[in-house]
Formats: sequence, structure tokens, C-alpha cells
Amino acid sequence: MYNHQKKIKNVEKNHKPKKSKKEQKIQNIDIKQIQQQLKKPLAINLTLPSNLGINKFLNKKTNLSSEEKDTKKKDLFQIIKIEENQKIENSHPNTPKNAQPPQQNSGNFQNLQFNLSLTRENIPYAGEYLEEIYLNLLLEEKNSIVKPKFGYMSNQTEINEQMRAILVDWIIEVHFQFNLKQETLFMTIWILDSYLSSYNIARKSLQLLGITCLLISCKSHEIYFPSHSKFIEVTDGAYKLEEMLKMENEILKNLNFNILSPNSNDFYNILSKFFNLNKKQYYLGKYFIESSLLDYKMIQYPQSVIAVACIYFVMKYFGLNGYQILYNKYVVNAPCPEDAIKDSAKEIYSLVENLSNSRLNNVKNKYGLTQFESVSEII
Repeated sequence: MYNHQKKIKNVEKNHKPKKSKKEQKIQNIDIKQIQQQLKKPLAINLTLPSNLGINKFLNKKTNLSSEEKDTKKKDLFQIIKIEENQKIENSHPNTPKNAQPPQQNSGNFQNLQFNLSLTRENIPYAGEYLEEIYLNLLLEEKNSIVKPKFGYMSNQTEINEQMRAILVDWIIEVHFQFNLKQETLFMTIWILDSYLSSYNIARKSLQLLGITCLLISCKSHEIYFPSHSKFIEVTDGAYKLEEMLKMENEILKNLNFNILSPNSNDFYNILSKFFNLNKKQYYLGKYFIESSLLDYKMIQYPQSVIAVACIYFVMKYFGLNGYQILYNKYVVNAPCPEDAIKDSAKEIYSLVENLSNSRLNNVKNKYGLTQFESVSEII
């Protein structure tokens, strides 16, 4: 019986199916080696090759110099752009080549068609909505509940126009050091004048009022801004944090939280896009519009008039045509636009002309920097 079973086993061994080469390889793999490899982190290259087709084409010719490769790349990019444009045209076969999208006329800006060729570097508005935005800004300016009132300085007992100018000049310096947005600066001065139009301030609290207005504007416009302690530091420790927070509460309560209103910077940005100003022209106008913040007399003019006056001066200075369109009644909130624009432009120019002899030189020094095209040096 035992010998019979042994014979059967030998037969089974001889009749076992032969393993393929793949199975033999799998059988020879060491399980320990697999486990060790799995413990190691996988090195995966997630970087995609840039311009894959172009690099592949260039690598075929190894004898090309770097300059020849660059020219080849430029030629290929042009070919790709042409092909993409052809695909777009083919996808709309019924559209003529020189067709332009229909333009909507609102009726108010009958003579205005915004030029959208200026880069969006300095203009934070969507080009296709500029006309509607500008008209809405004019409406908001006209219907603003809280606004600065010209003549409020006669009701102030401890401060005067010169003190206000010194405070504004200091705020401009702090604003530039903190690297804040332009909207923050203009809103700060607007809140300052709106508060002073209705409430008296002691001379010792004037700087506290100014720095608190800057803090409120930062909370409205800035994503990241300095801490409360930094605002106290720039006053050389003249005030405490509790005093600044109390002043903030008082300002917002007295203005009934009405701190948003169109300013001259908003109007200027849209108009500079319409007239397609270059960098030097744009910054010259910015120099004038920021200098206007120093002068208490500029409160008598609407913000739209101040912005248009700066555009008017830039166009006259550089000999640009088409400034007559600024006299349109739909461009500014003024009963006699031409007279208001010219009077405002004269006020601003005389102010800027006298800045070189004044101690209030923070605006002039700021726009004398190369990043602002050194526009303050040409006046």
C-alpha cells in the first residue's frame, strides 16, 4: 500500500504543468525585498515640461546656439498663436473677420467711449463696466448723506487751516511708510474732514484724530495692515491704545458709520483709463490730486471736479487733445462744469507751485522717486 502511494506521487510530480518564465520570475522575487521597498518614500516627479513640443523640436538639433534656439522659440510661438486664432475663426464661420461686439449707449455718456488699451496695473476696475461705475459714482457723490462742509474751520476754536495741513502731510508720510493703498489715504482725509465739519476737536487731540481715521480706513480697505501698537508708535507714544479705541468708537458713532463715499481718486482712475494716459502722465495727475488733500480750500469743490481738474491740467501740460469733453455735464457734479474745473485747476496748480517753498514736502518727496517717474521734479 505504501509503495502504491509513492508511485502515485512520482507520477503527479512528472505530470505537473511547466511554469512560464513570468511565473518563474515572480517565484524568485524575495518578499523581504518588496517589503523594504514599500517602506521607502516614493519619488514622484510632478514637474511638467514647459513648451514640450518646442523643447523636443530644439533638442533634435544639438548644434544650435542659445540665440538660435530663442529665435526658433519665438517663431514657433507665433505659429501657435496663428493656429489658435484660425481655430477660433473656424469655430464661428458666420462671423466676419472685422466684426466688433455691439456697444451699448446709456444715453448719459453720448460722447464718451472708454479706451480699454491702458494696462490694468493702476486701474482696479473692470473695463466693460467703467461707464456704469462712473455714473454710479456721480450719483453716490450727489446723494452722499455725510460729507465735508467747506467753512467748518470757522467753528473750530483750537485748530486752523495750517494745523490741518501739517496733520495731512504727516498722515501722507505714515501712509507711505506703512505701504497702504491709495484708497485708504483718500478715505482717511474724507473721514477727518467729515468729523471736523460737525464736531470740535482740541489741539492736543488732533493727531489722535488723524491716526484713528487712518486706522478706520485700513479696516475698510486693507487686507493686512499694521497692528494697533504700530499706530501708537508713530505718534511717539503721545497717546495710549485705550484713547485710540475710544476715539474710533466716537468717530463711527458720530458719523453713524457713514464712512464710504466716492473720492477724487476713484474718479481720476476711471478718467485716466478713458484718456489712455501713460505712466508719466498718470503719476503727474496723481501728484496733483494727492497734493490737493493738503489744502483746506479744496473742500469747496466736489470730488469729481477735483479729479477732472487734475486730468485737465495733465492734458494741457502734455498737449493732449480732447479735453473739451471734460466740460460735459455728465462728467462732474457741478452746475457750470467748465468754470468749476478751471477754478479748481488753478487752485491745485498754485498749491503745487508753492510746495517747493513749503515745509510740507512729503508729497513732493514721494513723487520725486523713480517709481513714480519723478514727476514732482518737472513742475
